[in-house]
Amino acid sequence: MKKVELLITLLITIMSLFTFNIAYASAPNVAVLMSGARQFTKDKNELKELKSRQQLIVNAMQGYMIPEEETAQVANDYILDNKIGTSFSTTDLINIGKLLNADYIVYSQFYIDKINAPGLFHTTMKFKGRTVLTIIDVHSGEYKYKISEDVNNGKLEDVSRSMFIVYDKSIADIKLKGLKV
Repeated sequence: MKKVELLITLLITIMSLFTFNIAYASAPNVAVLMSGARQFTKDKNELKELKSRQQLIVNAMQGYMIPEEETAQVANDYILDNKIGTSFSTTDLINIGKLLNADYIVYSQFYIDKINAPGLFHTTMKFKGRTVLTIIDVHSGEYKYKISEDVNNGKLEDVSRSMFIVYDKSIADIKLKGLKV
């Protein structure tokens, strides 16, 4: 009787191992690019917190995040090879995703509409623009998700705060809608 129980336990253990591998293999590969964050975040802790939210977005997508260093290296090489100026086009993002063997690419950037330079009565630059986060299906080229947050005449901290708002809203939306892209 003990041999039968041991055999059943062994079979269940083996089956659970295969189930985990199948689930892991079906998780989409997700590349995350955050453009311009270093210019708009004042300290390393803030940047680190933004990066931790990237992982939360990927977790909400039930995906596997391609390592940041690998994504950054491929993106930097792509910029140099293709002489990219200020921001990536959708085609650029899809091409970077393909180079990374990604299923989806999450891209966030602050787009500046206007900069008010410091003057006599105020000594800080003020920005007008919007932070945008998009999720693109690399294979179909379709936008799966897009959100933005406006910054009107804001300081550097407001731009940084808008990035946190966009990331937090994205995490909540993806979880709420069950958006497994």
